[in-house]
This record gives sequence, C-alpha cells and structure tokens, in this order.
Amino acid sequence: MFPLRLMSFNVRHGTAEDGANHWRFRKAFALQLIQDTSADIIGLQEVLEFQLHEIAEALPNYGWIGVGREDGLSDGEFAPIFFRKDKFEVIDSGTFWLSTTPDVPGSKSWNTACTRICSWVDLSGGALKITVFNLHTDHESAEAREQGIREVLNRVGQEISVVMGDFNAGEGSAPIQKILDYGLIDTFREAHPEDQDVYTFHGYDDNPETKEKIDYIFVSPSLKTVEAAILRQKDGDLFASDHYPVTAVVTYRKSS
Repeated sequence: MFPLRLMSFNVRHGTAEDGANHWRFRKAFALQLIQDTSADIIGLQEVLEFQLHEIAEALPNYGWIGVGREDGLSDGEFAPIFFRKDKFEVIDSGTFWLSTTPDVPGSKSWNTACTRICSWVDLSGGALKITVFNLHTDHESAEAREQGIREVLNRVGQEISVVMGDFNAGEGSAPIQKILDYGLIDTFREAHPEDQDVYTFHGYDDNPETKEKIDYIFVSPSLKTVEAAILRQKDGDLFASDHYPVTAVVTYRKSS
C-alpha cells in the first residue's frame, strides 16, 4: 500500500466568469494534470456537480464521496474525495458543515461569506486503515477559518489521518498553527523546510501580488513525507485553475 500518493487541488468552480481561463478551456488540461499524478487519494475543492461528473468520467479507476454544500445533496460546491478502487474500499463517509450546527446542510456561522464544508472518508486497504478529511475554509472571515479548523480537529482521532484542502490561510496564520500544535505534519514543509517560493494561489497570474501557501496536505505523525510538490505546470498560456495543485508521497514513519 505504501508509498501512498496524495493530491489536493482547488479546481475553481466551472461557472466562474474567467474569460480565457473558463473551465471549458482549461478542463482538458486540468483533468490531464490530475491523471498524471497517479495519486491514490485526491481531495478536490470548488467542484460543481457537472464538473464532478466530468472528473469522475475521466477517472474510471477511482471511486468518490461527497455532497453539495448548499443542500447536502447536489446543490453548490462539493469537496469530493477520490480514491483508487483497486486499493481501497469505503468503510464510512460523510460531510459536516463548518458551523455551529455541523450536521445541518447549508448552515453558516462566524460571519462566513460562503457555506463551508468538510467531507471525510474512512478507507480500508489491506492492513491500512486511513481517515481522509477534505475541506475548504472561508476566504473572508478569519473567525470562520479558525473555528472551522477547530471543528475539523475535534474529529481527527488517533488513527492514521490526512487533512487536506484549501485552507485560505497562510503558514503564519492562527488556523495553520492550530493544526501544527495538534501534531499534524505539513507534508510540503517536511520535504522542503527552507523553500521560500511556496505560493499556491495565483489567480491566473504568473506573478501574483500575494504569495502565500494556502493549500495543504497534513498527515498524522505516523506518516513520513517522501516527497512533496506544488505543481506549476501550464499548457502554453493556460492555467489548470486559479490554484496550483499540491501533492505528497508518504510512507510509514519508522520508530526510533
């Protein structure tokens, strides 16, 4: 089962008025980028239902879980988790809302600009049992980001876990520090502790004004990062999304 390949990618919702970077123009490149990683587990953000079907069709060897954030069914953005069907089976899965009523579909709290969710899945693959959380926190409300992360961490147990997604929070922010204090490992920083050029959101600009890493793959301390990357490939002038995907390869950490 190991090494385990992971990917997190905010694909940008397919109805955004992005001109030359509209989903219909970048879809083929984005799908190819996902396919080329050969990831075992993939967390995607900002996926609308029609995009979900297109992505699932392009990934026939993967199963997926997730719901739309507005109604808990199909309305609004999904934060789906894809997984290799030949390696894993689903033990349990669900979605909770980053709010004071996490079991209420569409619920919002803490001055959040948008409804925000975290989807999760318990996977079994041979001797490996792993829980994966895929989330997208609010882009405007700092309170919503911090409280949303608290809600997620309340559900992360002692088993092997992966917490990935678009956190809308830089490395020095309170939510990210809370995750590190909890004991989870930032896979990119374990592999590249000194790197400075680490921004993941670019807004279709090769030289964005704000250069922060806001997309992460965190793992339990029992997992060791073998490699990690921010994928900055372009297809000519075309971006795959307004975020760069992030990837990691992890294995068991040997006891000292």
